[in-house]
Amino acid sequence: PISAIPFYRGGSPLNWMIINGENEAGASLLVVDGGIDTGPVVAQRKFNICGLNFIEASERANLEFKAMFEFICQDIEAMIKNAKPQDTSVGSHYTTRVPEDSEISFKAMLDWEIERRCRALVPPIKRPFFNFSGIEVQIVQADICRRDFFGPAGRVAGRFEGGVVVICRNRGVCIRKISVNDKI
Repeated sequence: PISAIPFYRGGSPLNWMIINGENEAGASLLVVDGGIDTGPVVAQRKFNICGLNFIEASERANLEFKAMFEFICQDIEAMIKNAKPQDTSVGSHYTTRVPEDSEISFKAMLDWEIERRCRALVPPIKRPFFNFSGIEVQIVQADICRRDFFGPAGRVAGRFEGGVVVICRNRGVCIRKISVNDKI
């Protein structure tokens, strides 16, 4: 799994790590057992994901998996024999994301929650979206505003900082790219 086991067991771990603001992710090679990501750990590496989007973090994870695989292939039988059992009473488990999880609410969410979801949720996972006058609008890119923008949550503050600033629960977020009907 793309996680530093025992944390982020289960589905969509890298997406959840970005959404939760983790600075570090992990790549783990396990012996498969009857549980979900609970088998003995053959090898594990950690790597920085601070500020990365899902694609960039996935590419980084693939490099880590490649390096681990090359290492364990030197003596795979010994590596599996010496795999470390997990303490399944510690760690965390996350569910697989579903399309409905991508819906955002400017009134309920903070600016950084929306920005992280934009980095974490990319196709084939449904992008973060909201409905405007009955039309689904997907957010392709959003950034934390450099300046403070305030007002009623959900209101458009205007065109600033190279995008459209929409007020969230705490302050404005800069929406730089959107998609409507699969057109960016």
